Amino acid sequence: MQEIEAIEDWKGQDVVDVAEQKVGKLEDVWFRADAADPVLISVKSGLLGRKRHLVPLQGSTVTRSFVRVAFTEDQVSGAPQNDDDARLSADELAAVIAYYGVDVDGAQDAELESGDARQARIRAAREARAAADKAEQDAEAQAVAATEAADRAEAAIAEAEAAKQRSVDAAAHARDLRSKADAAKVPETRASIPSGVQD
Repeated sequence: MQEIEAIEDWKGQDVVDVAEQKVGKLEDVWFRADAADPVLISVKSGLLGRKRHLVPLQGSTVTRSFVRVAFTEDQVSGAPQNDDDARLSADELAAVIAYYGVDVDGAQDAELESGDARQARIRAAREARAAADKAEQDAEAQAVAATEAADRAEAAIAEAEAAKQRSVDAAAHARDLRSKADAAKVPETRASIPSGVQD
């Protein structure tokens, strides 16, 4: 198949057969869950667009106007159908392989997922990774905050111990001064005027 950026984004595009006769519209694209390349498409056809035939992408080409499959209109119109919007079972895939007689890109025994389901899964994984990244950042920020708080608490405890020691030292110094003052026993002096002395 010719490489294009994302065939799943071309939903609604015309699908033509090998003779470039329109066979329907591109309804969906099917992938192996463990691989990146699409292997089948669903082609919507019928008057009301109720039929969704499965067509291998092997040998397909893409133009600006349509997707051309490597099968005839009769082959596509008689191909197995799928009604599940999200999953294609291994049995359904085996029916497609048997009908077209092709090896669908080594996808035997694999369950396929639709382009919409694949995009939803990728989006959910991306959102989960983003949430995990944010949770890790928040955890790291909380760890930093906890370390800083512990450092502040440790500094506060050390300052409280130092203040307590200064208080003890000041009280001891005061007692020492009081003791020295008491030991000196300096008598109080009084100013007196002898009796009988006149100015």
